[in-house]
Amino acid sequence: MTLLSSVLLGVIQGVTEFLPVSSSGHLAIAQHLLNISGASESPPFFDVLLHLGTLFAVFAAYWEDIRDMVLEFFYGVSDLVHRTTPRRVPPARRMILLIIVGTLPLFAVLPIKDTIEALGDNMYFVASALLASQLGADLLVIPTGVEKVAINLQDARIADNEGGQPVDCVIKEDGDTAYFATVPVKAMVAKMRENGIPAFVSYTAGTFVCNDLMYSLLYLISKKYPDIRGGFMHVPFAMGQTVDKPNGTAAMAIESIAKGLEYSILAVIENREDISAAMGTTH
Repeated sequence: MTLLSSVLLGVIQGVTEFLPVSSSGHLAIAQHLLNISGASESPPFFDVLLHLGTLFAVFAAYWEDIRDMVLEFFYGVSDLVHRTTPRRVPPARRMILLIIVGTLPLFAVLPIKDTIEALGDNMYFVASALLASQLGADLLVIPTGVEKVAINLQDARIADNEGGQPVDCVIKEDGDTAYFATVPVKAMVAKMRENGIPAFVSYTAGTFVCNDLMYSLLYLISKKYPDIRGGFMHVPFAMGQTVDKPNGTAAMAIESIAKGLEYSILAVIENREDISAAMGTTH
C-alpha cells in the first residue's frame, strides 16, 4: 500500500461515512480499483485507524447527543438496580438501547468472521450488497412505494450531479425489456398496511437513477445469481428533511419508515411466492 492510496482511502472513508451509503462497501471498491486485494494487502490496523478517525469526527459533531446517551445509560442501570421506571423513556435512553440491540447481531457472525471478511474481495458480492440496500427518497412518492417492475431505459428529464443526461438509451444491451421484482411485492405492501404503515405497489420507478439501480440489480440476479431475491422501495422523506421543502412534500416519521422496512423484510421471509391481491392502478 502506497502513501497515495492510503490518503485516497482515508478521503473515501471520511466522505462516505456521513452519507447514506456504505463506507465499507466503497472502501472495498476503491481497494479493488487501486489493485489492493483487501484484507491480504491492507493491514487490519489501517482499517481500524480509518474508522477511528471517523469515530472522532462523530464525537465532535454529535458530542451533546453522545453525552446524553452515556448519561442515560447509567441512569437506566440505576433504574434497573432500584427497580424504578420513568414515566416516559427519554429519547437518549431509547437511542442507546437501540444501538445496543443493533450491535448484538454482530456476535452471531463471529464464527464465520473470516468468511465474511473474504467476501470484501468479491466485487460481485459488494456490488450486489450495495444495490440491494439502496432505498430511494422521492418527492413524488406519498406512502412507501414497493416497486414492481424496472425497464431497460434511461431517459433523464434533468442531468445528474455529474452532468450526465442519457436520453432514449438502454441500460443493458443484452438485458430483457423489463424485469419484475423477485421479492413478494404485494405481500410486503399488505404486511405494512396490516401494521398501520401506508404503502402501495408502484408500477414505475422512473426512467433514470432509481429505475437504473433496480434494473441493474435484477439484471445481475437474472444473469449470475438466480437464487437471490431483489427489489426496490421508495420511502418518503423523514419529517426533519422536509422543513425547507415545498408545501405538500411527502414525509413520514423515521420510526414509521423503519417499521415499514422491518415488516417488508418479514413479508419476504414469510412469503416465497407473492400473494394474490388487487393492487393495480388506473393510470
